[in-house]
Amino acid sequence: MAQAILLVDDESMIREVVQEILLHLGRTIYQAGNGIEALVMLKAHSDIGIVVSDIKMPGMDGVQFIREAREKGYEQPFIFFTAFANRETLNEVSRHGVCGFIEKGQMAGLEEAILACMRS
Repeated sequence: MAQAILLVDDESMIREVVQEILLHLGRTIYQAGNGIEALVMLKAHSDIGIVVSDIKMPGMDGVQFIREAREKGYEQPFIFFTAFANRETLNEVSRHGVCGFIEKGQMAGLEEAILACMRS
């Protein structure tokens, strides 16, 4: 069974655009609006094999999300996309085992990053 992808972003339009980009991969794509919703999705869907998440979100941001996910035992590869992350934030999420970073404005390389993370 193909691993599902969890998209996490507070902007529904971004989630829809990314989903359109990834539909041809033939994988189930789940969506969440922040880290709190994403943790619920991880618990509910054991087929999630990779997480693609924004860093800056209300409620629970990407840094808090990956920290909580790891504490709860979720080891899925994470790819973060962001437009506003500073070096300190990138270093923080990297300590929790990030597979890659994608520039949010362009989304260039997202599909390749997902496929590479799923192979590793």
